[in-house]
Amino acid sequence: MQELARQPRLRRESYGELVQIDGSEHRWFEGRGEACTLLVFIDDSTSKLMQLRFVPSESTASYFEVLQAYLERHGCRTAWSGTAAGQHWRHGRR
Repeated sequence: MQELARQPRLRRESYGELVQIDGSEHRWFEGRGEACTLLVFIDDSTSKLMQLRFVPSESTASYFEVLQAYLERHGCRTAWSGTAAGQHWRHGRR
């Protein structure tokens, strides 16, 4: 079966227009602690790391906790994009 080629998505033009959200489970502390997940919020136009937090696991509750901290620090953005359980999601303007 032949894979379809995807066109790369153009980055947003303005800071804060789109925030990419993702989590990465790993043994971040090389045996000095339990495996955990790093949740990362990245501005699409600048690639600036906006919010990072280590959490026990990638869950709805952990995303909401980090989102609350993000909103308190940076305010609400126009659009959000991320993946959860292997499914891509997007909210806001395209």
